[in-house]
Amino acid sequence: RYRNVEQKNGRIAMLAVIGYCVPAFIGTFGDTYLSFSEKVKFSDIPLGYQAMFKLPTLGVFQILLFIGLLETQFPNVNGDYGT
Repeated sequence: RYRNVEQKNGRIAMLAVIGYCVPAFIGTFGDTYLSFSEKVKFSDIPLGYQAMFKLPTLGVFQILLFIGLLETQFPNVNGDYGT
């Protein structure tokens, strides 16, 4: 049980680092619209935790649905790292 929890926490931490570093160092898509219906641009989304409150509701749902799909469809074999 603890191994599974540790793996999920590690995944969340890795996504958080990528989500913060990519916009900070590489940049975003600028004035491209993230959501046409809600008139939200990529440049309107702040870095860090505050970004969750600026994302459109359906976008957050889509992200969570995709994560759930990945977690349920691909088996997690502990110790099998492809070597």
